[in-house]
Amino acid sequence: MVPNDGVLPQLSLIFESIPEAYDRIFDALPPAGLCQVRKLSRDARIAVQDYEVRVFSPNRLLEQFFPDPFEFRSLQCRTGTLVSGSQALQLLSRCRWPNSDLDLYVWQESALEVCAWLEGQGYEYKPLYFQSEDLEETLESSIISGLQRMALNQDQIDEEEAAEIAEDVTFYDHNSIANVIAFEKETGLETLKTQVIIGRNSPMEMILSFHSSKTCLFP
Repeated sequence: MVPNDGVLPQLSLIFESIPEAYDRIFDALPPAGLCQVRKLSRDARIAVQDYEVRVFSPNRLLEQFFPDPFEFRSLQCRTGTLVSGSQALQLLSRCRWPNSDLDLYVWQESALEVCAWLEGQGYEYKPLYFQSEDLEETLESSIISGLQRMALNQDQIDEEEAAEIAEDVTFYDHNSIANVIAFEKETGLETLKTQVIIGRNSPMEMILSFHSSKTCLFP
């Protein structure tokens, strides 16, 4: 039998109180546990709904990187940009990993608009050693498979540095990925990092292909 307010009056008072009172309880519960709490009472159901709306909101994730999440979501709508990787996993698992970056998967034809928007938000293009200092040139000419060969053929760098560069690029050396552009923004407290990952075809194909590969760390 599912308990009700009459059986658990003290527990019911928690659900009637401010979110801070029940957030810490819900944070410790798995999704199945939240479903069970919903069945306790009307107040419990309302409390869980309030918690889920706040905790699973994409804006909660995006406001770490952009002052106006809705502006970024408008950019997503215009360009078909998708968010995946560790940030998506953190949103669904309700956890936070320090210093994790934001991965943006974009159509090739939208890459320039997305990169320009990031620069307008205060992000600075951070080319790899073997990428052009000019962002537009990098977008036009830098193909991942070619970049790896360039990195390994650089006479100006030693073997150890070449190996580190090759390892970074190989992580994204997948048939569905055409290019990876890195951006950083200094806030005074931390360095925000964003990667624009450009697909040969659609962003969804890129995500499904790459995140099903042996190099993938996240579902």
